[in-house]
Amino acid sequence: MIAAINRYLNVRYRYENPIVQQRAVNLLRMSAALIFVDGLYIIIVLLLALFNRQALAGQTIVDPLNVGIVVLSVVVYLLIQRGRLQSAIHLFVTSLALVIVPALATIPSAVIYVTTPIVMLAAGLLLGRRGFVATLVVITIGLLVRYANLSQVTDAQRYIPAQEISYELLIVGMSYTIMNLFVFSFSGVAERVAAEASREVEQLNTVSHFASGLGAVLTDTAIYTRLLEITQNNLGYEVAQIYLPDESGSFARQLRLSFGAAPRKVVLTESDLSVLTEAIRTRQPVVVNSSDTSFRALHLIPPARQSCTLVIIEQDTVVALLDIQTSRPRPFSRNELLVLRSLVDQASRELDYSSTIRDLQTTVRDQDGVINRFTRQLNEIQGRGRQASMSGWDTLFNARMTEAFGFDLVGEGGKLTPIRSDALPDAIRETLLRGDVHIQQTGGDQVVTVPIVFRDVVLGAMSFNVPRERPVTDRQIELIRTVADRLSVALENNRLLEQTQAQARRERQASEIGSVLLSATNVESVLSLAADNFHEALGAIHTRVYLQPGTLIKSGDAN
Repeated sequence: MIAAINRYLNVRYRYENPIVQQRAVNLLRMSAALIFVDGLYIIIVLLLALFNRQALAGQTIVDPLNVGIVVLSVVVYLLIQRGRLQSAIHLFVTSLALVIVPALATIPSAVIYVTTPIVMLAAGLLLGRRGFVATLVVITIGLLVRYANLSQVTDAQRYIPAQEISYELLIVGMSYTIMNLFVFSFSGVAERVAAEASREVEQLNTVSHFASGLGAVLTDTAIYTRLLEITQNNLGYEVAQIYLPDESGSFARQLRLSFGAAPRKVVLTESDLSVLTEAIRTRQPVVVNSSDTSFRALHLIPPARQSCTLVIIEQDTVVALLDIQTSRPRPFSRNELLVLRSLVDQASRELDYSSTIRDLQTTVRDQDGVINRFTRQLNEIQGRGRQASMSGWDTLFNARMTEAFGFDLVGEGGKLTPIRSDALPDAIRETLLRGDVHIQQTGGDQVVTVPIVFRDVVLGAMSFNVPRERPVTDRQIELIRTVADRLSVALENNRLLEQTQAQARRERQASEIGSVLLSATNVESVLSLAADNFHEALGAIHTRVYLQPGTLIKSGDAN
């Protein structure tokens, strides 16, 4: 019984402004109070009429004050539930004025004055200043008409208190009851709205710190758990659950705080599927309340009276649905829905970040693998290059019958003087061992020695003397390194050139010998020419050529 009364005394339509929502609730309850008071008045009047018909004879105030109030209250109730609050307010005040003002102008009894404050009170609580002034004008006109009408009545009126007391008590009691209900309904509206606004601000502040409680490791499970914690612990909703897709793509896995980190497989009912499907299709919050006459009310988990289902989107794809349910009779306000949407939007952004981070980490790992592979290949190529360069220089030194060689330029305009490897200065030996620039003070000069490095291979070193009074700066050392690098490249290029020229000479000589050999007409001539050319090409003092006898006959004629 109480649940049914509460259902009818609550506004099912969600108004955007909390103040407007509260005004709609108050007007709805005022209309219900009028219906109740008027119905009680009608019952009492009927009972009195049964016991004393003469006491109420000739009283016409019953019809306009009762039937009219009942009709207008029902119409106002319906308008409020359909979201037409302003129409309901104007109809409510206008109907009260049309019922009470004509009675004020025509009924001679002075008790009618008690009903006038009802119109004024309703206009002051519901209308703006213009509407209140207009109501004052109407009441004033009614009083003037009453004065004009009663001023023409000169006959004596017989007043019997015993016969009028019941009627007067009913009118006065009903009027005071209605006025008290009006004041009671609108009392504390500002405090309630302020408290509601403060609570919504606190909720928004809590939602704004959603990301701060996720921690360093950003995973989907951590995001969903954080979402459920805020919804239940901070926002105060009794039931909070997240629907996740299964292998078939159906959102048949349910995650709750009581389940832990692992979602549970559930069987979706027809009402569940209807709510979830609409939320996925519209991507808007889907609200279900217990007063819903459709089968969707079965989606609620007792004792919940209403629920709100919102989608969680990752990269424009619905990846989960948040379903919250509460047992409070008051419907979700616009601001509450905004808070919930802000919450799931933040969860969606964090899921996007998590997915992006995972993709970036995968890309970085792949790139690291590629870089490592190319680094190994580059190291192998550089190693082969170093080995080839070292082998080439070893060959070059061996051709000159020495381990090292160099040149010395003494004085300005001096000549290059070759020096032997066993005559290298100590500064050059130190630089060759260390592979770095070496500066040594000797006498009145500074000896600067810099290594000649090519592909991490120290080819040699060069040194020069600088006067002591001219300090060697870092910029000069950098210039020296650059010159040494250019020198190493030039030496390598010249070595390769010499190697190429030597190879070309060998190829040319081999080609000439081959041409001579091909011109011979018999084996003896070929052997003789070969011996002569080898003797000449190699500088040999004695040359012999041997042939295996089996090579002059076919394998089939070996016997």
